[in-house]
Amino acid sequence: MTKRPKTGSSRPMGFESLAGWLRDRRIGIKLGFIMFVPTLATVIVGANGLVSQISNANIADRAHTLAALSADAGSLANALQDERASATMTVGYARNSKTAVTKAAAAKAAADAAAAYKTFQQQKNTSDRLTADYNQQAAAESDVPATLRQTLDDVSKSLATLGVLRQQVSLAMNSPQLAIPMSQSASAYESAITTLLAIRDASAQLAGEPALSFEIRAASAISQEKEYISQERETGLEALIEPAGMSPALYQSFIGATTGQAQAHLAFGAVATPSEQDMYRQIVTGDGLQPSKETRDLFVGNGTSGKITGITVDQWNATSASRASLFRTVESTLDSEIVADASAARDRVERQIIIDVGLLFAIVLIAMLIAWFVARSMNRALRELKHGALTVARQGL
Repeated sequence: MTKRPKTGSSRPMGFESLAGWLRDRRIGIKLGFIMFVPTLATVIVGANGLVSQISNANIADRAHTLAALSADAGSLANALQDERASATMTVGYARNSKTAVTKAAAAKAAADAAAAYKTFQQQKNTSDRLTADYNQQAAAESDVPATLRQTLDDVSKSLATLGVLRQQVSLAMNSPQLAIPMSQSASAYESAITTLLAIRDASAQLAGEPALSFEIRAASAISQEKEYISQERETGLEALIEPAGMSPALYQSFIGATTGQAQAHLAFGAVATPSEQDMYRQIVTGDGLQPSKETRDLFVGNGTSGKITGITVDQWNATSASRASLFRTVESTLDSEIVADASAARDRVERQIIIDVGLLFAIVLIAMLIAWFVARSMNRALRELKHGALTVARQGL
């Protein structure tokens, strides 16, 4: 008959060894063993929460730097828009001084070119200063997604090409016969401005916080609307300076810029908060836009009928610049709010990390203190019990 093996105790030997070891330990060690698991669980849960908060802090910090980068890009784009108008006037007047039929017309064109070139130099200095600010902020964006990195690289390339264009504008003053076409000058600036404004769209996608993302999108829409105003300004300058007047290509560009403004305004209304829309209406309304509207109607009414009458180059340039300045006020106000909100979000996350770390250490410390007090109390009770037992034993003897 086959004998069954003895099963013995169901407890594993490791458990019995641990139980035997704990049986002879002090109360403090036993309580520490009991508190180990819940304390470890608390530390793990708290550490996971801290990791999440640190990730949020990194996102908030990146959103802050992106907000500052977007603001610098908007400021630089605004400066390049003014520089583009002066460059257009400089090369246009320089070409006219060489092709003018009469000496008086040539002399006037040369004088206008000199005045425009002086303004161009001043605005170029402003652009250079803002370019340095932008490059410094862009250099801080070391760890960014590939899409934004590509956008930043495109901006760097576009800004580098402006150096060649600026040399060509300067050359036009000394050698009017070598002056480049106005459209060529405008095209180089448009490429740089377009890539700068693309930073806003990329920043909105990486902002992390939905409210901040919508703010950046609202500022992006205003920047785009202002760029269409600047393109309209430049096209009007070409039509007024060009002896042949408004060509079909220029007219198409003018209408396209006008249509783009309407589309950008709709985009702003789709993402802007009621307070942002109220701010827009308070700034970009009223009598300040009336002269610009009247002069725009002259271009639209003239169509492709050649030379435009009823307005001078300086009048058109001034009214367009005044209109763009109103939108720049809205843009800079939004940028200031975005940077402030991004800073507040970053500070809020950092404060939460400090609070979470403090709570985690406080909970662990409280657990350790409770275990220490309980162990001390139990040890005291055991000592008193032992002392009483010894006393009774002596009396019995």
